[in-house]
Amino acid sequence: MQIINSAKILATASIFLLPFSAVFAFGRFSNISFFLSALSCLFFMMANAKLDIKLLSLTLFLPSYFVLSSIFNYFFIDINTFSLLNYKYIYIRQLFFIFFYAFTLNYIFVNISLNLILKSLTLGFVFSLIYGLSDTILVNYFGFFLDNYLPRYTTQFNNGYILGFMRNRSLFTEPGIFALFINIIAPFVMFYLKYNTSNFKYYVFITTLFLSFMLTFSVAGIFVLFIVVILVKFSPKIKNLLFVFSFILSTILVIYYSEASVVKVLIDKVTLKTASGSDRLERLIFFKNTINESLNNPEFFLFGHGVGWIRSNFSHGGVVNTFAELFIEHGVLSLIVLTSFYVIFFFKYKIYINKCLLFIFIAIPLQLFFTSEYSHCFVIFSFNFMIFTCVNSKKFILNKYLLSH
Repeated sequence: MQIINSAKILATASIFLLPFSAVFAFGRFSNISFFLSALSCLFFMMANAKLDIKLLSLTLFLPSYFVLSSIFNYFFIDINTFSLLNYKYIYIRQLFFIFFYAFTLNYIFVNISLNLILKSLTLGFVFSLIYGLSDTILVNYFGFFLDNYLPRYTTQFNNGYILGFMRNRSLFTEPGIFALFINIIAPFVMFYLKYNTSNFKYYVFITTLFLSFMLTFSVAGIFVLFIVVILVKFSPKIKNLLFVFSFILSTILVIYYSEASVVKVLIDKVTLKTASGSDRLERLIFFKNTINESLNNPEFFLFGHGVGWIRSNFSHGGVVNTFAELFIEHGVLSLIVLTSFYVIFFFKYKIYINKCLLFIFIAIPLQLFFTSEYSHCFVIFSFNFMIFTCVNSKKFILNKYLLSH
């Protein structure tokens, strides 16, 4: 009994510390949240805790596929194994971490109450919002850096500033990752708070959330939020679609012709006129050249060049698009498997019925289209928690979180 309680405490703490992506960390998977979840997994196993086989098969399907794909490519496709050995080790290790974390989440979701999971997630999320706002205000208006008192494994990147204003990155490596975290975790938190706090506190939270999100100045994050909200909010009726199209077009025109300096900088980012924009253009050219090469080599087109190939052949280290990277390193078969899993899961569990889950279901792939940061713990958590709530929807049929549309 004591072992299982210790496991639950460690697991709950790991959920609360999900936002600590770059703080108290040595890398994406070398952070305090992952370490605590790994310890909880060990304790759960010692206590012979329950596992849900159906859930386990779903959560481990994609990680298993990419691990096996990497191993297959390592032995049968790639002819430059030794020259890429270090990169391959790093990325294969990362895939095993994802596999292990998905396995650990099964223990956590099955053995801890839904209310406790959501409460821990909410507390950690709110803490990240408050810290991010406090840090942004103190740095920009008082020159006081909270980061000096928290150990990070990264320093603020150049794209962390816009017109001399330090963007909000909270406890993450950079503002875009914080925006990713908000887009795929906030729906769970909002639905929890909606039924567990007063209206006043809820609207204070929404205001804080809005300010924190906008201060990231993340073009991708804001674009994804805008598109997903529209897709979830409006039904596919002609009059609604016409209204939405008119609204989007009007908004774009107003923003484009605005003389605000911040808007000009954001427009430059979108049109690839900034330093980060030219960097992204180089990535697009690299991706285009790689596709042309793959089309002339069927084995690379089907199975990819192997994990670590991008980093060893491109000085910028990535193409900032999860699906492009999966195609290059795992081949077109990986995209077919991923898309098939997603589409089948969508219709089998009728995700379109629940707006919270629908938002996350759309936001995750759409956000990952603009980044290759898919290996963060909070991304794996959000995806697997969505699977868990869908698989167990019948058990929670009386639960107000799942009945909220």
